[in-house]
Amino acid sequence: MEEQSNPISTSFLVVLLVYSLLSLPTVQADGPTNVQFVGANALTYSGADEFGTLTLNSTVRQGDHLFLEIPVENIGSVAQVASIVLNVSQENWNHTMYFDDVSIEGMSTHVFIYLSSMQVDEGLLEVSISLNNTSLFLNDSIQVGPPPLPNVHVDIQLLSTSFVAGDIIQFNITSSNLPGERTFNGMLYCLFLGKEVYNDVLVLGVGQETTNNLSISAKPGMLECELQGDRNQSNHTNSAFSLEDLQSAEFGLAGASGFTILGGPHHSGDDVEVSIILRNQGDASGNVQLKVVHDSIEHASNLLFLDTGSAGELKLVFEDMSEGVHNLTWFIESTDGIVPIELQGTETLTIFAPQQMFVELEAIEGDNGVQLSWNASITNGPDREVKLRYGYRNLDSDVYVNEQVVTLGSGTLVGQTMLGDVPSDTVVVRMEPVGWTASTNSYIATASLEGDEATYSMEIDPITLPREPIEGKEVTVTIALANTGTSLGPSGMLYLTDSDGFLFGQLATEPLSAGSTRNVDVTFLVPKGNEILLTAEWNFDATSIEDELSILISAQIADDESGEIPFAAIGSGVAIACCIIFVLHLRRGTTESDTPKKAKKTESKPKQTKAEPVEKSCPACERKLRIPGDYTGTVRCPDCSEKFQVEAEESFDLDEELDSIDDSEPEPSPSIEEKVQISCPQCDSNLRVPSTYKGSVRCPSCSNVFSAA
Repeated sequence: MEEQSNPISTSFLVVLLVYSLLSLPTVQADGPTNVQFVGANALTYSGADEFGTLTLNSTVRQGDHLFLEIPVENIGSVAQVASIVLNVSQENWNHTMYFDDVSIEGMSTHVFIYLSSMQVDEGLLEVSISLNNTSLFLNDSIQVGPPPLPNVHVDIQLLSTSFVAGDIIQFNITSSNLPGERTFNGMLYCLFLGKEVYNDVLVLGVGQETTNNLSISAKPGMLECELQGDRNQSNHTNSAFSLEDLQSAEFGLAGASGFTILGGPHHSGDDVEVSIILRNQGDASGNVQLKVVHDSIEHASNLLFLDTGSAGELKLVFEDMSEGVHNLTWFIESTDGIVPIELQGTETLTIFAPQQMFVELEAIEGDNGVQLSWNASITNGPDREVKLRYGYRNLDSDVYVNEQVVTLGSGTLVGQTMLGDVPSDTVVVRMEPVGWTASTNSYIATASLEGDEATYSMEIDPITLPREPIEGKEVTVTIALANTGTSLGPSGMLYLTDSDGFLFGQLATEPLSAGSTRNVDVTFLVPKGNEILLTAEWNFDATSIEDELSILISAQIADDESGEIPFAAIGSGVAIACCIIFVLHLRRGTTESDTPKKAKKTESKPKQTKAEPVEKSCPACERKLRIPGDYTGTVRCPDCSEKFQVEAEESFDLDEELDSIDDSEPEPSPSIEEKVQISCPQCDSNLRVPSTYKGSVRCPSCSNVFSAA
């Protein structure tokens, strides 16, 4: 009995628990229990104006205000109060709207209305809705369409039926806005081979159609037209018509030079020529033209006709260019052929300052009148022609009697012009540019008239015959005479002496013509000594010029017939030398004794000694020259003809040193006429003249004439 009651008690408890659970109310916070969203598909999106008036658009479009309808239903039998939160957002904006404490009758649907305060943009729009105090929410999104647009179609129709390259052909361009939503207000723009051939305003209302005519020159290419300036629904905003199968010329560069600026460098006022060489590589003949834009002005060459495979040059000339940097924008154009896009570009041209002119003038008046010597030049640049006008100055005006045109380039052009007799002491040359612009309109040089005169010069040839003179033998010395002046010189007399005034030779000289030279030979016996200083003196027209030359002398070699060594003579010489040394030693000992006074030596004629030669180096070639030690003056090197000054050197004389031991003084030598050294006041060169000579002297170095007094 007890075992049967346990199952009954358990079953009762289970039934009681289930009932209790079913009897518990639904826990939903404090929100409405029977209110819910109808669903995402029930949301209604419409476009409206700012007042909520719906537009005629079938969908929400850019520029509309969003008009959103949100249905919420109460499935219970009792009215309930509900609040919802709405959030609307786009990429650049968002808005949150609260609907508070809205009463919804039982078993009914309430529609919440939302009107955005902002216009929506084309693109994604997102909506999020939630029911307050419940877990219910709803998310949705739509795509906002573009604003109302026209729907314009463009069509190209070729009207010409028979044509070849270069012909003018006609097209009809038809535009229609039949299914559009609003008027099209923009531009119709057409290109052919990259160049604009049509550009005009196009205003086309809904349901309208218009046709425009277009004319172009026929050649292979693509005609393309497109709408610009307004949006259009149709993707058919571009339209094209092909002429690429048309036979025509096709132009390209002939060679690699391309567009070339010829000549140069260019200077202010020059004309500048440009050039390009083209070849017709197409399958038909055609015309081509070079165009260059400079300073916003377009310049065009002449048309060039080229057959298939032929080439030709196009040129343009720009006149009177100004100084500075210029940009030349060039391109090739053809009405009946294809021109590649690379046949265009911009080149920079630099124009330098004008070239300058220079001319120098010298004038000499002779028996035949006035002779002009001139040299003309211009500054760096291209070769130029100039006109040289020759004349004389008469009071305040210049009178021109001759003219010539010469071409000047790099360097200086030298010339002479015989002007003849002129009634003025001032001559003039005027230099003018021919066909170009110089820094000045002309350049004038003047010169005073100068009379003709002879200019004599003389030089002793350092090479003698024989080359090494020998004592007692004949030697020939050559003296070169020259007249570097512009007229015939006078006759004269030539003397050749040594440093002691000994005359080796004299001869009369005939007049020398202008620019001529003459060699005179003088032969004489070589005197004894180691060296001889020759002086050539040329006297003419109360003028004297000199030249000096130092010559080394070789001693004469005596013939030795026996060939035996003179031992006896050598021994005698050694004995005599020993005696002399012994006597000198005794005399020195006597000098050191206490003798109060020495006896005077008997008077005798002083012994003349010859100075020993010394060696001097030529400063130009460093050759060693032997020169008398007591010589002061000018020496000429026999190898390089260099002249240089030497001074006498002090030398030790044994006999004089011995004579100085005695108090007796030598008897003075008789006075003889000597040569004195004078200096040229112009160039400071030293000259030797007789001490008694008081006349005029011409300096052999600078040709200055001065008094020897």
